Amino acid sequence: MSAHQDLNVNAIPIQKPLQSPTVMSFTQTGDPHVFLVGRPPLNEYLGFIRMLSIGGADLDNATLTRDWRLANDRVRELEEKEADIANDVERQPVSSALQPLVDEVMNDPTIQKSYSNVPWTIEMVKLDTLVVYQKHINLSYVEELKVKLGPSPDEETIFRLCFPLGEALPSLQVRRVAPGNVFSFVSPSNDLRFLDATFLPASQINGYATNGRITGVVALAVGFGCNCFNVVSAEGRLILNNASHRAFALRDLGITHAPCIIQHVSREEEFPVVLTQEVVGQIEHFLSRPRPPLLKDYFDDQLRRIVNVPKQNRHVRITFMPEAVDL
Repeated sequence: MSAHQDLNVNAIPIQKPLQSPTVMSFTQTGDPHVFLVGRPPLNEYLGFIRMLSIGGADLDNATLTRDWRLANDRVRELEEKEADIANDVERQPVSSALQPLVDEVMNDPTIQKSYSNVPWTIEMVKLDTLVVYQKHINLSYVEELKVKLGPSPDEETIFRLCFPLGEALPSLQVRRVAPGNVFSFVSPSNDLRFLDATFLPASQINGYATNGRITGVVALAVGFGCNCFNVVSAEGRLILNNASHRAFALRDLGITHAPCIIQHVSREEEFPVVLTQEVVGQIEHFLSRPRPPLLKDYFDDQLRRIVNVPKQNRHVRITFMPEAVDL
């Protein structure tokens, strides 16, 4: 039996994103992005195109608004035809052949700490009906992921893409900024983040010499997250919380199901500990609307626009201020 059959994966006809007739062509180089259009707010779409896309400032507002209205007509059509399509979505157990890899993920201490706020499981989910809140996808990065997967990835390759344990970290530049109380971290990965602040006793510090005897170190940890394929389950729906690009790449290859961590939310007070504040602020939009934005919408020519966006790096600055007083 093939790997795709093991995963209950069926090839589906998908138009390749770089061949879409909705491409906006610009001369300046950048990364092509799929942007979901047609859903409120209109000014968010206008702002992204005019301010963040290459050449967007030269586009006519009336044309952009017309395009948005046409996409919004499609949104309204889908709200009638596909009402409640996101409810009680399909989930399956992971193949027994992958159980050793599942156990490895479940027992990883970093993953346990990252997802411990609410109960969680590892299951197969149907990609098309995942609720999405990220409005744009970097197609250059998607192509990198597809090269890594290959044209016909087996179930282990797919699993390791969704749970990249032990994968090499993205490139990172660090420098101390004058006058000395600021550290700057820069990476092409937007997963770069501030992780934690803690106190380390001198017994945990090895190989570091300074102009005194260390009693302890205040550590401000910067790095990258677990980066697992992760969804949040609430009120019968699955909200894609991390790995949008991997979900897009898999679906673009004709993969219909993929393994992921499902965090199970049972009350509204739990949302702030599993979702970003931006999503929490509009959670009813994703849970109550009959037809919320779904992963498959990225592949609907009436709901997407492809625009070039300048290459970006994630920048994290850490500032500290020592103070000494006599009491």
